[in-house]
Amino acid sequence: MKFIYVTVAAGDQFIKEYTQYALKSLLKHVDSYTVYCGVNTFKEKSLLESLVPDIKNVDVMNIKYKHIKWTYMKGKRKFSYFKAGAMSFLSKKFVGSYVVSFDGDVLFYRDPEPFLKTKSDKTWFHHGKDLQKRCSIPKDQIDLNSYDSVKHWVDEAWAYLSVKYNIPLSDREVVAGFYSMHPKDHAVFDLTWKYVQEISNKFIKGEGKDSVGEQKPFNAALSKLQIDWHGGSRFFCPEHTKYFDHFFGKKDMKKKFRKKVKKLGIQ
Repeated sequence: MKFIYVTVAAGDQFIKEYTQYALKSLLKHVDSYTVYCGVNTFKEKSLLESLVPDIKNVDVMNIKYKHIKWTYMKGKRKFSYFKAGAMSFLSKKFVGSYVVSFDGDVLFYRDPEPFLKTKSDKTWFHHGKDLQKRCSIPKDQIDLNSYDSVKHWVDEAWAYLSVKYNIPLSDREVVAGFYSMHPKDHAVFDLTWKYVQEISNKFIKGEGKDSVGEQKPFNAALSKLQIDWHGGSRFFCPEHTKYFDHFFGKKDMKKKFRKKVKKLGIQ
């Protein structure tokens, strides 16, 4: 059983403020040759290597994404296009391995492998959302052939892909910020990249603003491939806080992240 740890980053600011610390915290506990980071330019590669001297594997993706018209979050979701492409390309290196994907706002406190081994019988996700809670219509009343019906259950991009490709509905939406992908399920990376490219300049305005990015296509790909996964809520595994934390969506996230970085002594 081999775990490969992968993160991707684009933009000097994000690398300086987040990615370097995610990597430094992890590299304190695992073999540096099992850790990979995908960046988009050689300039970013030089910056990352200067900030994290222990990193051994930095790959330059050179994915064009500035043409994407998504404006949500001041255009920051354009990075999701890069992320999907980078994960698709990098995954080719990791055939037969568990791919542990983590965003730059994750910090590790000890070797995560003992924790991950307890989740390794199939693909595992750290967090997710109960889709029934966002919908006033029961799942069995959704018309899978109707875009207007399906978008009651999931966001617009996911609904669009579901109807077009005859994708079954999921009960939960997983968050793509931290997961362990089983070796048998790697096809999800290429399919996500295909779906992200397809929606890359759709759902730019209006109610579908939260549809942009890679998370909805990622979930659609999981459902299309009928991947048998587990997890999907950090509350299912409270013991994770001994090993790592993902600071997404938390109140005062930036402040808490900085405080923990200082406590870990990795500034």
